[in-house]
Amino acid sequence: MTTSGTITFNLTALEIIEQTAGSVAAFVSGVGTGGTITGVGRVLRSRFGKSVLIVGVEPSGSAV
Repeated sequence: MTTSGTITFNLTALEIIEQTAGSVAAFVSGVGTGGTITGVGRVLRSRFGKSVLIVGVEPSGSAV
């Protein structure tokens, strides 16, 4: 993962944590390249451990 990608995912995860006042039970993300769910999921998992559910959703008709 590139440095800029890592920064983006860290900022996104931190924004989610801030906007939910630190109460994150789950993170659901559409699957494209897998970058967002992997990056944000890592940050959330490092902060909340296994108490946060990370879910990838494959859109109907997706080539994934």
